[in-house]
Formats: sequence, structure tokens, C-alpha cells
Amino acid sequence: MWLLIILLEFFFFAFIGFIIDTSFRTYENKKITKNNYFKDLPICPIYGFGALMLIFYFKYYSFVDVRISFVLMTLLLIFFELVSAIFCKHVLKIVLWDYSNKKYNYQGYIDLLHSCCWFILVLVFYYLVFPYIIIMEEYINCL
Repeated sequence: MWLLIILLEFFFFAFIGFIIDTSFRTYENKKITKNNYFKDLPICPIYGFGALMLIFYFKYYSFVDVRISFVLMTLLLIFFELVSAIFCKHVLKIVLWDYSNKKYNYQGYIDLLHSCCWFILVLVFYYLVFPYIIIMEEYINCL
């Protein structure tokens, strides 16, 4: 049952990430711009993996002060974005995002604006989403 829960959470948040990413790109480009991470699938895996990391952390490290948790998880997600970008560029030979034209970027892989967005997503996730994740997991486990 735990594998089903993980898969459901991954694909749900990868889809939500697709919506967030597409909305952000559309806003930036002032025209509808969808991401092309997976040609015909409306998912953005970095958000799915990020959500799984947040769920795991907030479930099993709830004893850590919440302010420290926000900073730690934001740093983890920024690091994950960096590693993902490097992996995609050097191993898969594709560039999925390039922040080199943004202010305060690191080699085009990460930048200050998107790092701040990760912080906001961590806050939103913790206060608005995570409580419902726990309820959903308990419900599925009762089936």
C-alpha cells in the first residue's frame, strides 16, 4: 500500500508542478508556454520528487523547530534543483531550464528568484497541503 501512496503523491505533485511551471513561464513570456519535460505528459518530476522529500521530512522530523525546517528544506530543494540541472545537462544532454539571463544565478542552474519561490512553496506546502496529505494517507491505509 505504501508504494501506491508514494506513486499517487509523486504523480499528483508532478502534475501540480506542471501547472505551476507552465503558469510561471506563461507569465514570464506573456504567451502560453508549457514546459516540455515529457513531450506529451503534463508532469514536472522535480516537483514530484520535491514533494516526496517534504512529506518524508515533515512526517519523520516533526520534532525539529519549524523555522529551522523551512530553511533546511528550502536549501535541500535548491540543492536538488542544482543537481537535477547538472544531471540533465551532462548526462541526459538536455537543458530543461536556464537561468543564466537572470540576476544572481549560479551557472544558469539556479537563481535567487527561483530559490525564493522554493521557500514560498515549502511554506505553502507545510501549512496548506501537508495536513491533508496526512489525512489522505490515513484514509488510503484504512482501505
